Amino acid sequence: MTLLLLACAGSSAPEASAELVQGERLDLGASLAGKTLGVENPITLPDPEGRYVILEAVRSADWCPVCVGQIRQWQEQTEAVEAAGAVLYVLSPDRPEALAAGIEKNELSATIIPVDKSLWAEWGITNLDKDKLPHPSTFVVDPTGMVVFAETNE
Repeated sequence: MTLLLLACAGSSAPEASAELVQGERLDLGASLAGKTLGVENPITLPDPEGRYVILEAVRSADWCPVCVGQIRQWQEQTEAVEAAGAVLYVLSPDRPEALAAGIEKNELSATIIPVDKSLWAEWGITNLDKDKLPHPSTFVVDPTGMVVFAETNE
């Protein structure tokens, strides 16, 4: 996590690549400028305040203990994330009702955005063995909307 935050604090961005191709793994240099994420209270990239955006894709903020642990680790780093000029959004395929229940049950304070499962296929991170849930993934988007860090754990 420390290296990721250092990347936000001043790394040189990769050169822009071609537009994201549906189903190909979201990778360095891909542009997410103008991309809207979320089925409720959506966000649009890049961040309007010029911050780096950390996108953490999880399988569930409700029933997945590994995912909940991951979210809690990020919550512990809130000050460091903000000091690095970044903002964190957790992306979850949970339906809004299940997400609200999971946030309450697991006492989560991170900003968790419910997204449609089709996003995982669009970004090439679908785990076909797990009911089309995402492989856990972390992406950092710079203030121009370009992906400057991408990691997917299969």
